[in-house]
Amino acid sequence: MALGVSPATLALGWVYHRRCVTSTIIGATRPEQLEENLRAWDWRPSPEVLARIDEIHLRYTNPAP
Repeated sequence: MALGVSPATLALGWVYHRRCVTSTIIGATRPEQLEENLRAWDWRPSPEVLARIDEIHLRYTNPAP
């Protein structure tokens, strides 16, 4: 699925807008990474993207057994 955002933006955008999440821990080793992480706040996944993420999660509930 091509969304035009990086994996970090996808992950953080998803986490930032979950009602059950009250904070996030971001890590950056370069200023560009920090800027990308902060910009992810403004990216909201569409309902279609959220449905696809849920579909993948149901298929791979524990990706690191």
